[in-house]
Amino acid sequence: MGILRWLEYLALEPSFFKVASDSYIIYLILLDEIASHHKLQHPAILNLLTLLFEASYPELGAEEQLELRRITVDRMVHLLSCGYAIQVTNYMCQCSERDNMDTSVIRHFVQQVLGIITPPFSHEFANAFLPLLRNEEIMQPLRSTSGNDDDETIEMFIAECTKRSAKKKKK
Repeated sequence: MGILRWLEYLALEPSFFKVASDSYIIYLILLDEIASHHKLQHPAILNLLTLLFEASYPELGAEEQLELRRITVDRMVHLLSCGYAIQVTNYMCQCSERDNMDTSVIRHFVQQVLGIITPPFSHEFANAFLPLLRNEEIMQPLRSTSGNDDDETIEMFIAECTKRSAKKKKK
C-alpha cells in the first residue's frame, strides 16, 4: 500500500510528467506488478488509474496527454486481465458516455481487450462490455479497417453472448 501512495503522490504532482516525461512508464509498470501479485489492492489500483486518467496536465501538450491516457488504459487492461474485469469495464463504459472523452482512447481500450479475451465470457462481463461494442462512434473506425482481426473477435463475442442469452430465455 505504501508504494501505491507514493505513486499516487508522484503522479498527482502537477510537474511530475513534465520532469519525468521519458520515465513515467516505469512508475506505471510498477502498478502492473502490484496488480499481478496483490488482488486485494485492485480497488486501490483502479482508483489511482482513474485519477491519472481523468487528471489534466496543462503543462503537457495535447498529444502527450493523449499518450499518457493510452498508457493508463494499458495499465487498466492489465488490471482487467488480473481478474478485475467487471470494475474496469464498467468504468470505461462510464467514460464512453461522457461528452468530453476522446473516443480514440476508449477505442484503444476496446482493441486491447479484444486482443486478450477468449470464451467463455461471464454474463456480467458480457453485459459490461457489449455497450462498448455496440457504440458506433467507437466501433465504426475499427470495422472500416479491412482485414482487421478484431472483427472476428467481435463477432465471436457477440455470438457467444447471443447464444448464452438464448439459453437463458429457454429456461
